[in-house]
Amino acid sequence: MRFITSFVLASTLAVGGTASAQQTADVPPATPVDVMFKLVRIGEGVNVPGQSSVQPRERLVFANAKDLPFYIFDKDEPNKSNCYDECAALWPPAVAAEGVQPVGSWSVLERSDGIRQWAFAGMPLYTYTEDDAPSSRGGMSMYGGGGGPKGHDVDGVWHVLEVEPEMWLNLPQGITVDEILTAPGQVYANESRMPLYIFSGDPNADK
Repeated sequence: MRFITSFVLASTLAVGGTASAQQTADVPPATPVDVMFKLVRIGEGVNVPGQSSVQPRERLVFANAKDLPFYIFDKDEPNKSNCYDECAALWPPAVAAEGVQPVGSWSVLERSDGIRQWAFAGMPLYTYTEDDAPSSRGGMSMYGGGGGPKGHDVDGVWHVLEVEPEMWLNLPQGITVDEILTAPGQVYANESRMPLYIFSGDPNADK
């Protein structure tokens, strides 16, 4: 029997850019130890088979150990936060705990208020107090009726930091990343958005 499946990227992201189990021991972690991945529903909707309404896609984002997603602020500068006082009270900086080491594109900013703040690719990161409200904790309630984390696109300047495969992968010319409804996540595709497949069967089975 032949088995041909789409090449899904979930495991690739989890180990920072490789899908080989034999190589994972030599691959640095994709995130610091107090940062995790989280699935949320944001962005444009798609027609999902079996659903009568348009459903937002699930997106992979960064979150802290309390499962709160990270945001970026359009008014910040590279490696510099411009969110203090009342702003920081509503949008707390993503705190890097003492002793936690940055990896890869992650860095720690020393703010003027004494807080050690996580930054990704030079972008300071924040959480949103409304995500931590009792009414939004647990289960799917944070998704807010098919939307997403409550702070996404607030005032047009706050955005969830979505994990893009291009952040981790060096893709050859003609190869891209796309989403299809029949695979559990993002997959490799060609320039025509046709998914790529891997073959895991016996090449002599049908002879």
